Formats: sequence, structure tokens, C-alpha cells
Amino acid sequence: MSTELIKLIKETLSKIDRKFTIWEDGTWYGGPWFDGIWHNGTWKYGHFYKGTWKNGTWEGGLFHEGTWEYGHWKCGAFLGGTWEGGYWHGGSFHGGTWKRGHWEGGSFEGGTWEGGLWKGGSFHGGTWKRGHWDGGSFEGGTWIKGEIWYKNEWVESDVSPDIFFKNNPV
Repeated sequence: MSTELIKLIKETLSKIDRKFTIWEDGTWYGGPWFDGIWHNGTWKYGHFYKGTWKNGTWEGGLFHEGTWEYGHWKCGAFLGGTWEGGYWHGGSFHGGTWKRGHWEGGSFEGGTWEGGLWKGGSFHGGTWKRGHWDGGSFEGGTWIKGEIWYKNEWVESDVSPDIFFKNNPV
């Protein structure tokens, strides 16, 4: 982090009323967000830290150690925390827990996948406990169980997609 960015964050924090914050609607164009609840609206960029996201559209920035309940994610970095549900359309997911939802592209960089629909992108490390796999690349990690889309049907598998398709060519 640059010295200027650290200074800006410290200045901003000194001006924030640290009491619980609720966002109801509108568009956020940048800056930090701490420990509040986001109900609806559009997030353009900034740093969302340890809050709860109820619904809305995420268009970029850092989501750090919060809880995502529902909404549409277009790009940015998810840095720890819990994904409860919603639609993922790209970006990177680092070290959190994905419980359910619809994934379409992007990079899963560690963490735990507990359920949901995967439609493309790359899985790099982490643990896949269960869910539906429909395309993309599985590039390491632990696969416990899931269903893989194969020849127009879901097939239960206890081996990861990379091994499954080596053993079952299309």
C-alpha cells in the first residue's frame, strides 16, 4: 500500500462516526466502508470491510472479511469472509467460504466451496465440498464430492473435474 493511500485511509477513519451504519439505496463511488449493513444499491469501487451485504450490484473494489448474503458481483476481489448466495460474474475470490450461489467466471484462489453452481472460471486450491460443476478448470485443491455436467446430465463424482474428464473423455 502506498504512503498516500495509508494517509488517506487514516484521515477518512478519523472523520467516520464508528457507530453502526446502514446503506439503503444509491451508488457508492469509493472510499472505505466499515462494519455496517448494505441493503441495496450499486458499489462502484472502494474497500468494504467487515460489514454485511444484503443485496445490490458490486462493480469493483475490495470486499474484505464480510458477509455477502445476496446480489450481483461483476468484478473485484473478495478477500475472506462468507458468501451466502447471489450471482458472481468475474473477479477473484480469496480464502473465504462460498456456501451457495451462481458462479460464472473468475478465479477461486483458495477457501472452501460448500455448494452452488459453477459455470466456468478457474479453481486454484482450496476445498470443494459439494456443488455442481459445469465447465472451467480445476487446477489443484481438494475435491470431496460434487456433481459434474457430463453428456447432458449431472453425474455424481468423488474425483475432481480434471481427473474425471481424463477418465471420461467427451
